[in-house]
Amino acid sequence: MRLWLCGVACSLLLPWLVQATDTASPVQSKPRIHWVQLDFPPYYLKTSNDGRDESVAALLESYLPQFEFRRLQVPASRLMKSLDDAQGANVCVLSLYRTPEREQRLLFSKHPSTFGLPIELITRTELLPQLAEFRHGDRYSLAEILRKFPQAVGITASRSFGATLDELLQDKRVTRLAGETALGSLLGMVSRSRLDYALGYPDEMVYLSRMQRMTNLVSLPLTETASFSLGFVGCNATADNAAMIDALNQRWPEIYNDVNYLALVQRWLETDAKLRVDRVFQSYLHERGFIRREAAQ
Repeated sequence: MRLWLCGVACSLLLPWLVQATDTASPVQSKPRIHWVQLDFPPYYLKTSNDGRDESVAALLESYLPQFEFRRLQVPASRLMKSLDDAQGANVCVLSLYRTPEREQRLLFSKHPSTFGLPIELITRTELLPQLAEFRHGDRYSLAEILRKFPQAVGITASRSFGATLDELLQDKRVTRLAGETALGSLLGMVSRSRLDYALGYPDEMVYLSRMQRMTNLVSLPLTETASFSLGFVGCNATADNAAMIDALNQRWPEIYNDVNYLALVQRWLETDAKLRVDRVFQSYLHERGFIRREAAQ
């Protein structure tokens, strides 16, 4: 009798026990990807999440729910080292220049994560007439400016501007400032007529002008640089990163057509610079058969 009762009871309890066991089993965790977070305003901002790159990263995350994303604080000077010395962790940078040398050891997205502008000449609006002799089409020659006004140009001492500009800037008469706030100091000197020219990204000029309440600066494209710059998601070579990039590559048409994408890329640009980025962006989509839902304003 007891055996019969036990058999009935056990047969009734067994499905519940199996279900309880299944419920208690650990949930499969998502692959964890670490975005490198730099101290590099206005691409990353300490006081908010309004930096260009961190905002675009958050948008990409919304299209990749099968992955978990974290932030990894890294000094800008150690950007590439953070990828090379990741020791098995999944580390990615939202916007990285894609070069043949880097492609040998890193994974890159198929399409750009950011559309931007290269280093430009920053000066006061009152000096535009003086610059007419250095203008070629819609660009200005840094080489010619340096030949005539080398002492009037200021740069950040620790920054590389690319091989072409770096060679031009070897002139010892060029003003050099070091430190995290060097560009802000240089732009302040330009604004107050202590210098006439500095080099920086258009996004940096807009951000620093707002922070320091400078209203007399303008950013001008150079003949020695490309007309635009493309940044790609770049990661160290791991299986999880390869899977993430593969998934991301399937979503680019949707991401580019997201009403927020272009606005985030252009967040720290003035009207003229926004138009230049928009032309590059629309051309890229047109060449690849992507569809833009609405024209940029």
